[in-house]
Amino acid sequence: METLIAELAKEIYLANQRRKHTVFFDFSGHVNTVNIHAYKGKWNPKSKRVIDFDVRLYTLSAEDYLLTIIEKLKTL
Repeated sequence: METLIAELAKEIYLANQRRKHTVFFDFSGHVNTVNIHAYKGKWNPKSKRVIDFDVRLYTLSAEDYLLTIIEKLKTL
């Protein structure tokens, strides 16, 4: 799981560097949840949200879900 979280953070960083989208990443350790939100272009209050993922890291399918999110981030 740690490797997937590191790869997720890397892909979020790279997506932000490409500057076509603004991607936010929130880790809530007290509930073991990750939230990823991406907006088209530079973020402002009227930006269109194009990605909205919430992952509960304690579920059996969390690793597969993270892999799917990582692949999606590579396309941004």
